[in-house]
Amino acid sequence: MSSNPDEGEDVITLEERSETDLSDCGLKDDDFHFLEELEHISSASITKQKVEIGPYIGHIGLPSGAFLEVLPKSSLDGFKPLYFLAKAGRISEELVTGSQEIGFSVGESFIEVVGEVYAEEVNRLLQAGIHKQYVPRQAATNHVKGRLRVAEQLSKQEPYATSFESQFNDLTADIPLNQLILFAAVEVARKISDKRVERRLQRQISDLQRVVSLPRTAPHPSQITLTRETQMYKPIVKFAEQILNETYIDTFGQRARLLQSVLINTETLFEEVVYSFVADLIRGSRYIIQGDGDPESSVKRDIGHLLRDKFGNGLQGMQPDVFLRSRGNPVWVADAKWREDSSPKRNNLYQVTSYQRKVGGPAIMFYPEQGGQIETVYELSDDEYDDSSITELRVVEVPLGGESYEEFETKAQNKIRTAMQAQLPGLA
Repeated sequence: MSSNPDEGEDVITLEERSETDLSDCGLKDDDFHFLEELEHISSASITKQKVEIGPYIGHIGLPSGAFLEVLPKSSLDGFKPLYFLAKAGRISEELVTGSQEIGFSVGESFIEVVGEVYAEEVNRLLQAGIHKQYVPRQAATNHVKGRLRVAEQLSKQEPYATSFESQFNDLTADIPLNQLILFAAVEVARKISDKRVERRLQRQISDLQRVVSLPRTAPHPSQITLTRETQMYKPIVKFAEQILNETYIDTFGQRARLLQSVLINTETLFEEVVYSFVADLIRGSRYIIQGDGDPESSVKRDIGHLLRDKFGNGLQGMQPDVFLRSRGNPVWVADAKWREDSSPKRNNLYQVTSYQRKVGGPAIMFYPEQGGQIETVYELSDDEYDDSSITELRVVEVPLGGESYEEFETKAQNKIRTAMQAQLPGLA
């Protein structure tokens, strides 16, 4: 446990997917009650004073003022979370390439990394120029601007008008899209202790506030629509929503306290990274990619149903993380498992082979890199298929990082391409 001298807050470090004894950390019952209610926690015990975090890394604020820093498992040697976030499209790739690459090392405060990444995203936006759009306005003006609001003008009952009730379109940057970016910047700046990053964010907040008003609450997602002109906002909008979705308000007596938690689901992130690599590799081929790991879609895609009821309605939709269609039919499936196992678990094998039998095609199970110990090739033991390429199930490890983002991408693409080419004829 370490202490933050600037804020006087305790920072307790622990690992994802691991049980940690917190009995000597001085946490209060309120802290454990809070953790019990937090969906990201697998288990929390007030009596045993132990906590187990699910597949999440990040920063959890507690009622007592302490913070939990949840780090990647130490067994994931060389894991670069920011590379994964960039590949999944959650942050801009520019932040992990070139001389200004932002690093992330075990033991470094996650909230400081969040602040640094967000400051870089805002900087990119300010340099490119923030988006403006025409917004309808109604105001009293010195001369008629746009269209005169006749009824309102007459109701003033002035013999000589000194102002005009105008209705016009105003080109402004004060729109929900920019208000969201500003709101998230303010929230991040409140919690970081690195004075350098805080000063940078405060300067950016001042620049934004010259043309954008700070709303009392963050704009609702329904108010944010990205167009062709605002595609450059895509990474920062995702990041801002992640920050704001993990901000909790709790009240203790008469005192309201901000409990900010910024957490990333590593399981979901791994699925999105695998999906993105496969999408890159099949681009321009005859295959169409779909699946539960699609970072761009919240629509559930399935390859069919496991069961049907007596009325013929499908039950238990089968939703692999990734699958490919050819001529409309699913022909290949893959699932991403954020686990370190010496061999695939039985229930995971049952799951993926049931997908295989449904599509009548090959499959791959992707795991994080662990020295090649889990990589292997299986065949379905059944007589209904004569072609071994249809019955093949490969287990493939995905690289976790590299000396650079480009090296990480190249290593991962080569690894995944080799495995897929063995199963999909004609894939370049």
